[in-house]
Amino acid sequence: MVSNDKIKGYWLLWLLVALAAGVAIVQGLSFSEFFNLNGPAMLVIVSILFTFYHAYKRYGLRDFSVFLVMVFIIGNIYENTSICTGFPFGNYHYTDSLGPKFLYTPLIINIAYFQMIYICWTLSGVVIDYFKNRVSGIYILLQPLTAMFLMVMWDLVIDPYMSTMSHHWEWLEGGAYFGVPLSNYLGWFLCVFTMYLIFALYISKKSTVTTPGFVFQKGYWAQFVCLYLTWPLSFLIKGLCIPAETITAFNGQLWNVKDISQTAGLAGLCTMLFVGFVVILKVYVQNSLNAKMSISDSSGHKFGKHSGSM
Repeated sequence: MVSNDKIKGYWLLWLLVALAAGVAIVQGLSFSEFFNLNGPAMLVIVSILFTFYHAYKRYGLRDFSVFLVMVFIIGNIYENTSICTGFPFGNYHYTDSLGPKFLYTPLIINIAYFQMIYICWTLSGVVIDYFKNRVSGIYILLQPLTAMFLMVMWDLVIDPYMSTMSHHWEWLEGGAYFGVPLSNYLGWFLCVFTMYLIFALYISKKSTVTTPGFVFQKGYWAQFVCLYLTWPLSFLIKGLCIPAETITAFNGQLWNVKDISQTAGLAGLCTMLFVGFVVILKVYVQNSLNAKMSISDSSGHKFGKHSGSM
C-alpha cells in the first residue's frame, strides 16, 4: 500500500497553487495594466514559495541549497557569456526592468528560473518512472535529458512574451519566433542540461536523504502538474482576450501581440499540457506509484519510510 504520509503544509501548498492559477487567469484576461506588467513576476513569486518549500522538504537543506546555488552560478555563467559573445543563446541584452544585475544579468533571473527547473526535474521522475531522491545508473543521464525537454517547453511558451512584448530582454537581431531566434532554444537545451546533469551527478554521489513517503501521494504530483500548467493557462486566456495591436521589437520588426499570445497558448497546449496529461495518466490510471513502492533505495530503506517530520 502507498504510504498515507502527506507533506506538512499540504493544504497551504494547494492554496499557493490556487493563488497561482488565480494570478494566471487575471493576467490572461488582460483587463488590468498592473497585472499585465506584474502578472508574470507575481506568478514566479508564488511558484518560488511553493518550490522552495517542496525542495527543502524532499531533499533537505544541503541538497536543496546545492541545487539552488548551482542553478544561479551556471545560469549566470551562460547568460553573461552569451551577452558578451553571443554564445550559446544569441545576441541580446537585459533591460533595467528586472532590477539589479550581476554583471549583465538581473540577480532575480536565475532564482526565478529555479522554480521551473525544479518543477520540471520533479515531473520528469514520473515520465521515466523513477522516484528516488538519489539518481543512479542510466537515470543519471536519462532524468536530466527528460527534465531538459520539459523545461525548454516552458521557455518556448514564455520567451516571446517576456522579450518582444514586455521588453525584459531584447534580441539585437530579432528572430523568426516572434522576435526570438532559434539559437535561444538551442542554448537553453545546453544550459539546462548542464544544470540537471551536474545535480544528478551530485546527488548520485553525495545525497544521503532517503526518498520521503509523501512522494508516493497522488496529490503531491497533482500539485506540480497544476502549477506547471498555470503558465500556458495564462497565455491561452490572453490569446482570446488581448486586443490585436502591433508592437515593435528591438530590431524594428513589427509583431501582433494577439498572435504572440495565441501562439504561446497553442505551444503550451501541445507541449506542457501533454506532459501534465502524461503525468496524471501514469499516477492516477497506470498506478506507477504503487508499482514502485516495493523497490528499495540505494540505502536499503523502503520508499515509504523517511526521516524527519513531514
